[in-house]
Parts: sequence; C-alpha cells; structure tokens
Amino acid sequence: MGHCSDMPDVFRAASLVVLPSYAEGMPLALPEAQACGRACITTDAPGCREAIAPNETGLLVFVRYTADLARAIDTLLSDAGRLLRMGRAARSHAELHFGVEAVVAQTLDAFVLAGASL
Repeated sequence: MGHCSDMPDVFRAASLVVLPSYAEGMPLALPEAQACGRACITTDAPGCREAIAPNETGLLVFVRYTADLARAIDTLLSDAGRLLRMGRAARSHAELHFGVEAVVAQTLDAFVLAGASL
C-alpha cells in the first residue's frame, strides 16, 4: 500500500482497524479510526486500552497473543451486524472523548491538577 497521507479515506475503505501494539502511549490511529466509524481491535497495552471502549467500540486482546488476535479479527469480520454496531458506537465514543471540546477540557483539568494558575 505504501505511504498514505489521507488516513480518513484509508479508514473509510476498511471494515475494521487492527493495532496490535506492545506499548504505544496514546495512539492517534485508534481515535481517528473511531471518528471514521470503524470498530477497532487493539492490545491491552497502556494507551491502547484507554483509546477504545472494550466490547462496545472494539475488542482488546492480550499483548503477543497472536491466536487471540486472529480470533478477535475473525469474530468481528464474521458478524457484520456487530461490526456495524461497534462502528456506530466508535463514532460516538470518538466525538465524546476525543473531540476538540473534550481534549481542551481534559488539558485544562490536567493543568488544574498540576496546580498551574490559568
């Protein structure tokens, strides 16, 4: 596939987004995929686990458990109704937790918790 600069088009063309990671921080790919209405499968690694709502917007699998990853992919790809429901929930989740308003509020909360004066 090579380099792609228009990720919304890539996500819209996909049925499912899978990010098997060992340690990620907060990956942008998962909120971006959810914003495009795509269910996600990712590993139960810091950052990744916080990016989705397990069993609602996608599935979590254990890190380095490739058989579980393959089973999760098969589970969602073989159930079109569930995949569609998760994709719709993913879009709502992205709007609620990763929209501009939510990110600004979370950033301001972090400054307040750190004791910074605004």
